[in-house]
Amino acid sequence: MGEKEKKMSITEKDIVQVKIAHADEEETILLAPGVPVEEINDAVKSLFPTLPGSLKGFRKINADRSLGPFIPLSIAVRVPSIVSSGTYQVQVYPAWRREGIVYEKNELHVDLTESVNLLMVSEDLGNGNSKMTLVETDVSGTTLVRSKLSGMPGCKLAFEAIDYDDVVYHPCVRLDKFEKGVLKFVPPDGQTEILRYRISKHIKLPFRVLPVITQPSANVMEVKVNVKAAFSKDLTATDVVLRIPCPRSTASYNSKVSKGTVTYVNEMECLYWKIPKFVGDSDATLSAEIKVLTGEVQKTDTTNITTTIPPLLLEFVIIGYAASGMRVRYLEIYENGEYEKESWIRYMTTSGNYQIRVTAPNVNSLEFANPQ
Repeated sequence: MGEKEKKMSITEKDIVQVKIAHADEEETILLAPGVPVEEINDAVKSLFPTLPGSLKGFRKINADRSLGPFIPLSIAVRVPSIVSSGTYQVQVYPAWRREGIVYEKNELHVDLTESVNLLMVSEDLGNGNSKMTLVETDVSGTTLVRSKLSGMPGCKLAFEAIDYDDVVYHPCVRLDKFEKGVLKFVPPDGQTEILRYRISKHIKLPFRVLPVITQPSANVMEVKVNVKAAFSKDLTATDVVLRIPCPRSTASYNSKVSKGTVTYVNEMECLYWKIPKFVGDSDATLSAEIKVLTGEVQKTDTTNITTTIPPLLLEFVIIGYAASGMRVRYLEIYENGEYEKESWIRYMTTSGNYQIRVTAPNVNSLEFANPQ
């Protein structure tokens, strides 16, 4: 009864309008003596869905954007007039960030890293050409943030619209309710993965691999491969490797390439074609004659039979490229301490399971081992 009478005794003069701010948003709440702290906390969290934790109090935003002394929520509720003028930055207890972090140099790095998986089938048409069929492809990606920011900063990271198959966000992330593709977060200190996703539509494949494998005689296999870089000439792929399966009975080989070097790796039973740097919008070719031990590889009597050779495997790293089309529209950092800060965004695409399966007439697949 006493508590009820206390609430009913509140007059209009007791109610105070308080302007509060979080990140780049401002709202107004009403405070009155005796209102439970839990109710105020719930009200503020409903106004700021991106609030990274429970409300602990306020700090006044001065004219020079610096922050005034900390006012605990318990005191503001008992004496609302203490926050009756000006705008106040809400202060929270985020589970992933401690107070009092200070850096001499304030930086935020964002790394978007993607891994491309591909299964392509190359069918030998028998005239020196091949037909390529895409079976499946997808991209697995992560967004990694490395934060060295003082205080309790708020960040906005805006992406171009992407159709995710699967997506998982770090608990610090909240989606903007007004702008699609915008992530709001108070970054944990140090390195954190804030986003993980998978995409299977509208993928920009960085490389096209066109192989033709034939067996002109019982102890000879011929390989011709063209690799085409489908990304901009302003970018360069590094550590490009194509593994080409060879028969178990390989005795020797001769090869010619337009770029890189070729070696035979006995442990992998493959030709190992390495190109340290592969400029975009260019191609590279390989031709090889592989001799096998006589009698180990036999030409089939039925010329219409097509057998599947173990896949060619491609490896690569491309800085500045996102196969999914993921792009950052803007990155903003809000910190009322108004210190100087720098930010970087880096894209990187690497090969996942990037394989090209080849169907070739008259080549006995039982004589092959899958390169690992």
